[in-house]
Amino acid sequence: MPIVWIDATREASGYWLWGMHLVERQVRELGRRGLATFCIGVTVKTRPAIERVRGDLYRLYGVELELVEVEGARELYRAAAERVRGSDALLLEGDVVYDERVLARVLDDGPGTALRGEGDTGIAYLDAEQLRLIAAGDSGGVLGPALLALEDRLRIMHPDQLDAYVPSLRLTMQPIMRRLVTA
Repeated sequence: MPIVWIDATREASGYWLWGMHLVERQVRELGRRGLATFCIGVTVKTRPAIERVRGDLYRLYGVELELVEVEGARELYRAAAERVRGSDALLLEGDVVYDERVLARVLDDGPGTALRGEGDTGIAYLDAEQLRLIAAGDSGGVLGPALLALEDRLRIMHPDQLDAYVPSLRLTMQPIMRRLVTA
């Protein structure tokens, strides 16, 4: 299983939606899928909001959370590349709402898979070499543009390419990846 690295350096990562903040929602969804190790990049400004998580999160999902204080996403990617040696990493942006189908598709397809959505949003499941290349690049600290630099090494999809049918709801809805900019 990959180590999950969440970029919670933007203020919106701590915005509340559906009774929890965005990062907590990501941890919960991925914990339900068996992922257990999470490194969350925070700044001095975002740390207080991200530290507040439900008390039962650890017990219910068996997750380990480590907050890594960084100045921005670039520094987080570098820290991930140094610490992940030989493992795979799942990179997410803390201020993005990811549809459950987006998370499932990236995990099911495995390393070398990425989705790039509107507004330069992104999610990537990378092996150690791909992570090292992301860390060495200069994407301005936003995952979406960083993925474009590895187009020849990744399977990059758009949420519109995923199955739009939701069996549990018996509805057709396009999967979303949306960056929140207001509370």
